Amino acid sequence: MASQVTDAQWDATAVLVSGQDGKGELVFKATGRVLVFDGHFRVTGLPNASEEAVLPPVEEGKQLGALQFEPIQNFTAPRPLHGSLLVRKLEAEGIGRPSTYAQIIQVIQNRKYVEKSGTAFTQRTWAKS
Repeated sequence: MASQVTDAQWDATAVLVSGQDGKGELVFKATGRVLVFDGHFRVTGLPNASEEAVLPPVEEGKQLGALQFEPIQNFTAPRPLHGSLLVRKLEAEGIGRPSTYAQIIQVIQNRKYVEKSGTAFTQRTWAKS
């Protein structure tokens, strides 16, 4: 029945929360989405795991209190080299033809130049002796 129901609609949201401490003003930013229309989720239920946080509705100027505060620092990582990116690089450099791309990728895996984890290729690190 869920396949016959309209898709859910979400609003992308960014919330800036500002406050004061002894050293000056603090600004925290939360990004996520707000469910506007539940659509097929009314039948299937809201998804639990999502890359984007589902934010509660907030009003501008409303006083907020912290329930929990976890100071976590996140570092960005370079994008993994996927097969499609590798194929685009081969095309840009004029290496091989579309019929040989699969063979080229197989050779670099067999020679252990890269390791495949899931759908991504990671460059192999060589230990110094």
